[in-house]
Amino acid sequence: MKIKLLIISFFILTAQAFAKEECQGTDVSKWDNCFGEEIIKEGSEDLDQYVTSSWSKGFYKDGKKNGFFNEGLWIRRHDISSDGYQEKGYYVNGVRQGLWGYCYLRQVSYTYFMIGNYNENGQKDGPWGTFNTYDQDFKDKDGNYSSFFETGCHVETALLHLNKEDPCSKKKSSTGGDNLFTDITYYKDGKRSGTGGICNHPILDTTGEYKDTWYFKEWVELLENYEN
Repeated sequence: MKIKLLIISFFILTAQAFAKEECQGTDVSKWDNCFGEEIIKEGSEDLDQYVTSSWSKGFYKDGKKNGFFNEGLWIRRHDISSDGYQEKGYYVNGVRQGLWGYCYLRQVSYTYFMIGNYNENGQKDGPWGTFNTYDQDFKDKDGNYSSFFETGCHVETALLHLNKEDPCSKKKSSTGGDNLFTDITYYKDGKRSGTGGICNHPILDTTGEYKDTWYFKEWVELLENYEN
């Protein structure tokens, strides 16, 4: 049986003192000063098909996204491994701004995490760092199986898996995580303007060295100055 449905559910984040109400109704344009979640599921229940689930949850004001959001998409497959991504960061009047993290995961396969800045126009701007590994090799600082998803997919994930003093080494980070940093891509108004070499990559040839580069220092400064 084919299914295609839109489910809009709601949730409350009591930690935010300025608003504790859940959004009411299904018309997002009317959501104001409340927390809401939009979930869309599309696909088929047949074994030879797949189901796609996407979500977006956070604070709404005047029908627009305002504040920290958790968004993503997951494709559940029956014949090959499922995969998807998660993104976290801030919206201002419906526009992405500031630091955003992006995590990609494919079951028992390749996984990566990116984090960088969006400008006031919602365009990637400045240095974006990338971390790479295999899903089956990913472990948290205690040696337990984990993923970029589970470690936060934002600044906390970057600092857990980054050796700031020696980024292209196999040395653990100051917080005890494996150093999984691989490279930086620089953006200007949404367009790629440059990239360095790659280091610590599980698949590609590694030629990069970032320790003394200005764009690496600029990127680390963005992470260290982030205020939650």
